[in-house]
Amino acid sequence: MPLDTLDQTLIKLLKVDARQPIQTLANKLGIKSATVRYRLNRLIDEGIIKIACVTNSQVLGYRSLVVIGINVSPGKAEAVASQLAPMRDVRSVFLTAGRFSILAWILFRDQSDLGDFVSEDLPGISDITDVEIMNSYRWTQYSWSFSACQKEYTQNDLTRLELSIISAMREAPRQSITKLAQTVGCSRAVAKATLEKLIKDGIVKFNAFLDPTNIGYDTGVAIFIKSQPDKIDAVAKKLSAENTETHVNLISGQWHIYFRGHFRSSNHLQSFLVDTLANIPGVIAFDVVHLIKTLKYSVKYFFSPLDLA
Repeated sequence: MPLDTLDQTLIKLLKVDARQPIQTLANKLGIKSATVRYRLNRLIDEGIIKIACVTNSQVLGYRSLVVIGINVSPGKAEAVASQLAPMRDVRSVFLTAGRFSILAWILFRDQSDLGDFVSEDLPGISDITDVEIMNSYRWTQYSWSFSACQKEYTQNDLTRLELSIISAMREAPRQSITKLAQTVGCSRAVAKATLEKLIKDGIVKFNAFLDPTNIGYDTGVAIFIKSQPDKIDAVAKKLSAENTETHVNLISGQWHIYFRGHFRSSNHLQSFLVDTLANIPGVIAFDVVHLIKTLKYSVKYFFSPLDLA
């Protein structure tokens, strides 16, 4: 489905705050509220965007994001990926073609948790032949970035009401305060004040996430980039400016930058690699991994490590 200028502007506003009232959005766009409501419902119903309440994992103590590339025995990739996906710490799993059979994103509280995962969890999965671990030490480009928070929280710092509100908002991010109060069993004033505090403290944020595959960007890739040491930040900044829907991480290991994005076609990807990436000052080498199938990638789980069941 092609997006016109109005759709694109509406999505940009929702990325800033996906809970903005319809009338507020209408005022900003200079159109009728009925038109905004129709456009928003269409974007959601057709799978173009997803409205989500995301929890700031770093605030809650999950400060280590690791990208793991996994190779497996022939024909065993999906079976191995299916065993990885349900694991609590694993936030996303992709079947890939290229230097890896599987790419996984995993969040840990600290290096000891990472050590336990590598030494205890991975060995329990048969048919893994090789693993490459890349620590992400900076998230350069994410549409869901959080502002600096007032303090570091843990799950124990949050009240039962706060946890209940987070859980309820994950299920229905744009629900009214009145509905939220009914769901969690408190007054409307308390529900409103508590939700505002969670937002102000940087614990939750409401975002609109664009699904590029539903607007013709069907070629998903992860690109591992090696840069001149003094150019790493500049290269990452340039890549981040290319497209707001991309993901750019600075990582440790033989590669310096992890880039993930979607393209309209193989020709579009080739043009990006030859005309853009190869011409960024400081880029030494890169390796392209095609994302073949997504087994797990949900903003509700990727950025919500709390067990609220």
